[in-house]
Parts: sequence; C-alpha cells; structure tokens
Amino acid sequence: MVLSTAACFDLEITDGQVPCGSGGECPSGFMCRGGRCFLAGGAPSDAGIDGSLPDARPADARPADAPLPADAAADATIVVDARPDAASIDAGGVVELVLTIDGPGTVTTTPPGTPCGAGCQRYGRNVTVLLTPTPTAGFSFIGWTGGGCEPNLQNPCSTVLVADQTRVAARFCSSHVVVDVADGDDDNPGTCASPFATLGKGFATAAPGQQVLVRPGVYHAPAETFPLVVPDGVTVIGDESSKGAGPNPISIEGGGPVDGSPGLRAALVLGTGSVAAGLRISNVSSVLGSNGVVVTKPAPGSADGAILRNSTVTQSTTDGVFLERARSAILIGNVITAQDDGGTGVRITSDAPGALLEGNLVVGNTYGAEINADADLGGGVRGGDGGNVFSCNVEIDVIAMGGAQGIHVDAQDNFWDHVPPESSDGCASNLDLCRGNATVATDRAALALNACD
Repeated sequence: MVLSTAACFDLEITDGQVPCGSGGECPSGFMCRGGRCFLAGGAPSDAGIDGSLPDARPADARPADAPLPADAAADATIVVDARPDAASIDAGGVVELVLTIDGPGTVTTTPPGTPCGAGCQRYGRNVTVLLTPTPTAGFSFIGWTGGGCEPNLQNPCSTVLVADQTRVAARFCSSHVVVDVADGDDDNPGTCASPFATLGKGFATAAPGQQVLVRPGVYHAPAETFPLVVPDGVTVIGDESSKGAGPNPISIEGGGPVDGSPGLRAALVLGTGSVAAGLRISNVSSVLGSNGVVVTKPAPGSADGAILRNSTVTQSTTDGVFLERARSAILIGNVITAQDDGGTGVRITSDAPGALLEGNLVVGNTYGAEINADADLGGGVRGGDGGNVFSCNVEIDVIAMGGAQGIHVDAQDNFWDHVPPESSDGCASNLDLCRGNATVATDRAALALNACD
C-alpha cells in the first residue's frame, strides 16, 4: 500500500526500510537512523545497536551515505518498518500481550505482533487487538480470562493494550459432549458452556472416539431411560479421583432390560471399545437379573476391549459387573462392593475370555468374583499387575469354574483374607478361593487390610 505523505514523498508500509544518507533524506515525521528511515522516536525491537536490520536492505542497495539521485529526490518512496513496536520502542511505548491456551484450540491475533517468547507478542501501546478462538474440530470454546474479555464470552474479543503487560487466557472444552443434570438442558448444544441434561442425549450425540463429560448429580428415571448404553468407542468420564462417589457424587441409578440378553438387566451397558470412568453405578431392584454394569453385545457379536475404570459399583441386586460376549475387557481401579443380597461383585461368563482385573477393591459382596473363562487377575499373559483386594465377601472371595474345557486364571500379587489363600475344589463357605476344573496361580499373595476370617 502506498500512502501520499507530502508532495515529494510516497510512504510504502512494508517490513523493511530504504536507506538514507547522512543528510537525512527522510520525510517529515521520520528520522534517519543507522542509514535507514524510521518513524520518529523509534526503531524495531530487533534492530542492531545502530538501528539496522540485517535483512532489511537488499544486498545490491546503494551505500547508506550515498546521495539520492537527482531525479529521485523529488519523488521518493520511503519504506518504513510497520511492525507494532517500530514507532515506540525508544519512547517506552511497547507493551506485551501474553496469551495462554487451556484445552484443544488456537487463538488468532489480528493484527499479529512481534514475537517475544512463548505465547508473547509485542505491540505499541493502545493498539487494539482482535482475539479469535478456534476450537479443534469436535470441541468447543468456553471463554476468556483477562484482557477485559470475560463478559458474555466475547467471541471474538477486542482488547486494547494499555498496561505494560496484558495476560489473556483462552479456555476450550476438553470434552466433546458435556452433561449436567443440575444445570443442563437437552435443547442445548451439549458443550461445557451449555451442557445437556441427560446422559441419554449425551450418548446419542457422541461419536466413536469422542468423550462425554458427566458433571455431579444423580442420573435416574424418568429423565433417563435404562439401561444407558455407552456407544462403541465412546468414553464417559465423571470424577475418577473420587471414583464417582465423593462429596458431590456422579451417580447412575436405575436399570432396564439389555438388548439381546433375555432376563438380563443393567444400569449401564458398555460396547466395543467403550470406556466408563469416575462414576457411581447401582441398580437397586427386586427384579431378578438386575446388574450394575453389563459388558455385552447381542449375539453373535462381542463387546471387545471395553474398560471400566476408577468407578464405584454398588448395591445391585444380582451382579455388580457382568461380562458376557465380551473379549479382553479391562476392570481397573474400581470399588465393587455391597452386592450383598446374594449378588456377585464380578461375574465373567465362559464367552468373555481374556479379561484383565487390576487394582480393584472387591469386598462386601455375597460372592466376590465368579470367573468362567481364562483371565488375568495379576501376573498373566496381559501383563496384569494384580493389586486386587478379594476380601470380606460373605461366602467366597473368588470362584473359578472351568466347565468341561477347563480354564486358567492368573491371580498373582493380590490381597486376600488368608495367606496363602484358603482354597478348595469344593465351594464351601468362607473360602478365599474355590476351584472347579480350573488352575489358579496365586503367587505372592498378601494379607488384605482389615482381613476377615
């Protein structure tokens, strides 16, 4: 762009400067410094001590002290540094904008400043900068902190840089879908700023590979329709630090018939590659077959690789966790307790081989775990670390039944009521381990804290 500044000068705004001689052949408002024309009172921040820029002048440019040609003196083009700090660094008018980004997204600054470190750009004082947030595909923008951008999210935000340093943080939602029973609405878009109210809507919206964030509250009928089915490849996350059962629990309570499994009911159903974490799950019902979490697919399918992690499964009438037609499921860091009216903490059927159990607390159920397929409870082929606590279950802590084919269960590095675990091929009460056509390795057993006789 060429702007007329005087009868005999044109001003071209670029990133460099034309030379000027010792006579100071610069237009009004400009000064000759280090052989180049700059706006009066300043030079770019990366200029040398004499004000020069290493790459600002072509190699074939005339010497700095050479006079202008006579035919050029009357109509010269002066090229000056247009970067935001070029006019004000000497006068102390340069300010910094420090931008931090929290979550999946980017922020574009218009105009761009001069880089001055990580997240830092330098501008002239009182410059207005437009900040435009762009979330990564599938995510959403939450809002700003600092820079006067907070009101009404201000997307984009226009901020005037007055202070020596202005700090602005852009926050993006790290979950694709958000559900909040207390403050949500199913007519919302399901973002951090405008969440859904029901898990049913959240699960119906989420696509494979996406995450559903669940905020505290009790999710139950009639708002929810049970069972709640986590789609294949979808992750549902509550509060893993409290296993969903902290002062502000994230609780799923209810049950309904599982598709393709007559007589089987559940609060939550996991499919292939589904993940549930940080939830409290219960299915208190007088109906036989009422379970907390079921991992299954209608026959002949198989729910492979599902994960239940850092959750609390409690007070379900039949089984806390039931694996059927589910290969290579993972149960890790869960509290599975109080299935105490004849219920079993974990039941693994013969068509659910390869399960991995690690770091689970399986206590206070009528039966701790019933395993009818090869499984790794520690030290097995899946690399399990063990660390499970099988203790204080009313009848038997672990039952391993192989049927006609027999099974092998690795249950090493776990905690029991007795060391070595009291075991038998007959399932009498008060045993640590009952076997039936099954080999069970219990090496390096340790005594559970508050073990029961």
